[in-house]
Amino acid sequence: MSIVLVKEIENKYFEEIESFRKENVVLKILLKEYVKKSIDYEKLLKESINLLDKYQEELEFLRVAKNRWTDEVVKHYFTIKDF
Repeated sequence: MSIVLVKEIENKYFEEIESFRKENVVLKILLKEYVKKSIDYEKLLKESINLLDKYQEELEFLRVAKNRWTDEVVKHYFTIKDF
């Protein structure tokens, strides 16, 4: 009787262990996907920062060009007194 009881307890624990192994496999897959997506997300963030830097440089260039254009218009106005 005790042998049957011990075998039953043993089987129960083996089933739990097998269940944990299956869960572990699923968790590993999910973790790998998460890490992959995190790396992709990091790359996208870095690319976005680079694009923002380029955009800022272009805006600065346009601001300087606008100021030059405004200076030319003012010079032209004072020379001709007409727009």
